[in-house]
Amino acid sequence: MAFFYRQLEEELDMHEELNEVEQDQFKKLVNSINKDLYERYPFKYF
Repeated sequence: MAFFYRQLEEELDMHEELNEVEQDQFKKLVNSINKDLYERYPFKYF
């Protein structure tokens, strides 16, 4: 999961924000680890 968030930070450094589709893709990626993990994780980005 740390790898996913590191990639997110790198992407945000380059583009400042993600569009809605990219945000949904990231949430699905995190949730693929464990159901509703993005919602339970304490660092919400969007």
